[in-house]
Amino acid sequence: MVFMERMKKIELVVLKRDVDTVMRYLGEAGCLQLIGEGGVQTEPTLTERETAELKVKVEAVARFLGLHIGPRERAERPTAVKPREALRAAAERLDQLDRGREALRRDLKALAD
Repeated sequence: MVFMERMKKIELVVLKRDVDTVMRYLGEAGCLQLIGEGGVQTEPTLTERETAELKVKVEAVARFLGLHIGPRERAERPTAVKPREALRAAAERLDQLDRGREALRRDLKALAD
């Protein structure tokens, strides 16, 4: 069954290695229509590729650290954070990660024995 919905044309920039996965997901979700264009398709520039790779790395680090990086609704000045508070919070997070890592090591060792 085909449903007519209002659509908006967008361009996606996806890492070459992720194209199949992204297209499969979007196709299964039924949320896009592929259309071909007669124009010449150009490869991303070196700067565009480097920027995309850096963004992926930053997002991976943020996920690992448990930080949420989402779209900003409006430009705001960040609230002032005292350096000691920021360092204390970072140290607490690192301690939690160390305890979790040690627990995983113990569990893996117990499973191996």
